Amino acid sequence: MMQINILKKNINLKNYAFYSLIALELLMSFTFLGYIHIEPISITFAYIPIIIAACFLGPWQSTVIGFVCGLSSLYKASAYYVMSYDQLFSPFMSGYPIKSILLSIGTRTLFGLICGLLFILAEKCRAKRVLSIVIAFLAPRLHSVLVYLTMKMLFPETMNNFRTTFQMDIGSLIVSVLCVLLTEIIHSFLQNKRIRIFLEYVEHGSGIFYKEEHISWQLTAFILTILGAATVAAVYFTQRISYMLSIYGLNVSAEIGHDLLHLQIQFMIAMMALLFLMVLTLMLIFRAIAYREYLGQMDSLTSVMNRKMFLEYCESIQKKNSILSGKTGYYMFVDVDNFKKINDTFGHPEGDRVLRYIAKTLQNLFGFRGEIGRMGGDEFAVMLDGVFTENEMKMLLSQFQSNISDILGETTNVTCSIGVCHFAYPRDIQTIYREADQMLYQAKNNGRNCYVIGELDSVIHHNE
Repeated sequence: MMQINILKKNINLKNYAFYSLIALELLMSFTFLGYIHIEPISITFAYIPIIIAACFLGPWQSTVIGFVCGLSSLYKASAYYVMSYDQLFSPFMSGYPIKSILLSIGTRTLFGLICGLLFILAEKCRAKRVLSIVIAFLAPRLHSVLVYLTMKMLFPETMNNFRTTFQMDIGSLIVSVLCVLLTEIIHSFLQNKRIRIFLEYVEHGSGIFYKEEHISWQLTAFILTILGAATVAAVYFTQRISYMLSIYGLNVSAEIGHDLLHLQIQFMIAMMALLFLMVLTLMLIFRAIAYREYLGQMDSLTSVMNRKMFLEYCESIQKKNSILSGKTGYYMFVDVDNFKKINDTFGHPEGDRVLRYIAKTLQNLFGFRGEIGRMGGDEFAVMLDGVFTENEMKMLLSQFQSNISDILGETTNVTCSIGVCHFAYPRDIQTIYREADQMLYQAKNNGRNCYVIGELDSVIHHNE
């Protein structure tokens, strides 16, 4: 299907899709969304998320979702009100625990794995789009064959007419067509330009925001709290229903109480899955909007931070390291020498190219330990939140000067004057700013095309 790389190449988007499909699988398994009975047709399609995962994510994702589908099937079959035929899927009701687990969980897990491998094989063929459509169409029939074949092997007395499993009735045809339509709709959806831009924003936004480790712990604690509260609520309402029925003279046996709690838990899981999908959707929208705002604060020419954003970043670094003692950092001012002459001689497009190249070079050399900002015109700043010796800093600065020298060719030498302030945390950013500016001024007075490193108060050098 497919030339879709946006989900498979972006790990965050792939994870979002994976978790969403798990939630969708639970929602379909425990609500009418996964099963419709209209006399004389019964249609089951709770396994559709497995097929979607196999098509767009990969084998291990579809295998895991298959396991979730099987687990849900096992749970639903563990009630007294279900037919004896369905109770074969429950290790608690069938009397054969291992056989029931293989039937309910094993077949769905195997189904997910096979589907994932088939779609991978399709992607390697020339007619991959056609093959993918064929696989999506036949996947429901494959699911039925796996389930009924396993049932025939493990519970032969229940399968009097196994051959009918291979026949395509109206319900099976509807599900097969639905699988093809869904995969094709998702394919077209992911190819839409606006959708791709939105998903790219989500992916990049995930890499910029929520980096703090404590957020994941807070989210985990929140989910566990909600899950605990929902479980308590399910038990409470089961007891209240039993009490209410007894008030009306209806005796609630242990079996009825079990089934009431069973249904309450199904309802709880379905609502939790729906809530998770809603929260995940809001998270995606928020991250896309946040990244769009982030881009609005970036310098449009060089793709580094603009002045306002860079200074805010510097302030946040100072606050982050405010409790540290002895840790050091560097603040740099980089000014392009005679930039007006470059514009006048080569034109503004070439001048813009010089600025972009300098920003890129700064990113390559210093981006791994800090951030770069364009302070305006031909001036850049760098905040390095890391440990460097003075020799390492000099080596990086010399490398930078060497890399930018021939941007405009061998006949014209591009140079920069650089002022560097070496400081110990925590320090007021304005003080560091002024000190680095003094170092830059001194570098210009020294004839340009050089760097000056200044110490702010006493600084202890650390060797890595």
